Amino acid sequence: MVNNEKKLEFWSISTSDMLQKLQTTTDGLRSSEVGERLNRYGANILKPKKEPTPSYSCCLNSGVQLLLSSFLHRDFLFFLMMSQIL
Repeated sequence: MVNNEKKLEFWSISTSDMLQKLQTTTDGLRSSEVGERLNRYGANILKPKKEPTPSYSCCLNSGVQLLLSSFLHRDFLFFLMMSQIL
């Protein structure tokens, strides 16, 4: 089945059309509707991104690995660069 409905950016849709599309009102959702939507769609929570693990972990012991990963961490490198600039 092909959806022939033209996609519009959310900011170009009128408030009344958006409320109708989201099946809500300016007063918000009823408590019962909130529960139904939570059951249907789940909570509106983003999963945190996982940082990639360094590839050198297979050949180093944990102490050296911890030291290297501290120096290679993006925040450490950022502050190191900033200290050289200022």
